[in-house]
Amino acid sequence: MNLFSSLGVRLAAVVSALLFGMLLLMTLNIERRLTVTLEEEAKQLAQGQAGVLVAGLQTIMLNGQGMLAREWIERVHDEQDIVNLEIFRRNGKEAFVDMETVNAVNNHLQEQRFQRVAVPPMGNGSHPITDSFDTARGGNVAFEFGKDHQKMTVFYPIRAKQECLTCHGYESSPLRGILKLTVSTSLAQKRIKDMRLALWGTSAAVVIVLGLTLWLFLRRDIVLPIIELRNALREFPEQQSGALAVTKRRDELGEVQTAFNNMQEALHSEEIRSRIIMDKMDVALVIFDQNAVIESFNRAAEIMFGYPSAQVCGKHVNMLLCEPDHIESGDLLTEVAQTDTVNILKSGGELSVKNYSGELFFVELAVSELPLKSGSKYIGVMRDITQRKQAENRLAHLAHHDPLTGLPNRILLEDRLKHALAIAKRNCQQLQVMYIDLDRFKIVNDEMGHASGDQLLIQVAGRLNSCVRENDTIARVGGDEFVVIVTDAHQDSDVALVARKIIDSLNAPYTIGEHEFRVSASIGISRYPIDGEEMAVLIKNADKAMYSAKSQRNSYRFYTSSM
Repeated sequence: MNLFSSLGVRLAAVVSALLFGMLLLMTLNIERRLTVTLEEEAKQLAQGQAGVLVAGLQTIMLNGQGMLAREWIERVHDEQDIVNLEIFRRNGKEAFVDMETVNAVNNHLQEQRFQRVAVPPMGNGSHPITDSFDTARGGNVAFEFGKDHQKMTVFYPIRAKQECLTCHGYESSPLRGILKLTVSTSLAQKRIKDMRLALWGTSAAVVIVLGLTLWLFLRRDIVLPIIELRNALREFPEQQSGALAVTKRRDELGEVQTAFNNMQEALHSEEIRSRIIMDKMDVALVIFDQNAVIESFNRAAEIMFGYPSAQVCGKHVNMLLCEPDHIESGDLLTEVAQTDTVNILKSGGELSVKNYSGELFFVELAVSELPLKSGSKYIGVMRDITQRKQAENRLAHLAHHDPLTGLPNRILLEDRLKHALAIAKRNCQQLQVMYIDLDRFKIVNDEMGHASGDQLLIQVAGRLNSCVRENDTIARVGGDEFVVIVTDAHQDSDVALVARKIIDSLNAPYTIGEHEFRVSASIGISRYPIDGEEMAVLIKNADKAMYSAKSQRNSYRFYTSSM
């Protein structure tokens, strides 16, 4: 796990960063102040040193020892921490190297009191009039630092004393010259560096100690209680009873833990009540999410489908549906918006499902949406309607079929004949209608009873089915009357062969119980479009042809206009 995924580590890091930032600002401020102080101290020392040198120089000069002053300046170069020492006149020329001042003084005194030997300059012989030099000419001490702050130069003004004016009365300027003293500041820089290292080391140690202390405090008083709450929340869906062991705390986290325990107990009790209610319901409840993944399965659903709840939870709802009714995974809200109905799986509220054994059955379905912040849930309520569907199918069959023979009745016959006529008209095909009536059936029905007559009709229906093709229709329209719709017969001879086949099949002996019977059939045939283009006309004309065939029995006749 990533170290910074821990709340305690992040809090300690943030607070430590804030402390470090504050200490950084404080340290920078202290460092700046100490640096300024040390630099000011170095300036004061250098200024004091320059003042002492000027005082010594003036003492030597008052005794008229110009040569000695030059030698003294050269010896000062060898002093510790002194990098350079030069004396300049106000005009920037180096002093004590020529006879200019000596001659001027002697001329003023009108006697040769002072003597000096010209010597080479110690530097360039003159100094440029810089800002610092000009400041010193104005009577103020000026300072310059080297680029690396390892050297500092003091420009110290040499003021004229009253004793000096005794000899130098040829000029009344209060400033005699400029002392340029360059000293090493390496010691001060070392002190600044040591101070900086000590200061930053102390700051780092303070930050580390405070960070660790803060981390230990946060871990004990905040992070560990939050971890307990987190673990309890993770385990909450699987917990069957009990609550989080509360640490004995009196702060806000203790109140949060107590509130969580109360919430957990309330939710657990509510879950038990909800589960009991769901399991007591006699309808199947299936709860699934937007991706059609099952989340809950009540006891009635387990009984209906034969699956235990643990085996279906987490699976796609398609495992319960038949292939044509499968739904795609995805946002079911889109399907709700498209269908605009409470049933989002199949229109009409009914669909076919399969149980654990793979057997198909029908359910009535209603789906309602439960909007939640985390995403909508869907509650599917299913009721097994297999028996009702079977009853509806039986009623529908009875409404369109003869209850005795199972053949289509007159209603279904008219529907199929209407459909066949539409196809024949569209494709310019022929169509034939056969009207069949059994000969001598009334004698069998009267002498042997209606039960035997019914058995005879059932056998007749079976023989008729064996004489025609699957796309032809046989219907029972009366007691012993049947109608056959023959499609795709191109010539009358083709229909005649079918009629002869029916007559021969029905003329064979029938065995009912211990008795044997023999009946024959009379068949009338009408043709589309020769004998009519309407359904009622074709049936009527076939009926007329059948009565014509009755005169001979066991025969068939085509309809003619003379009938």
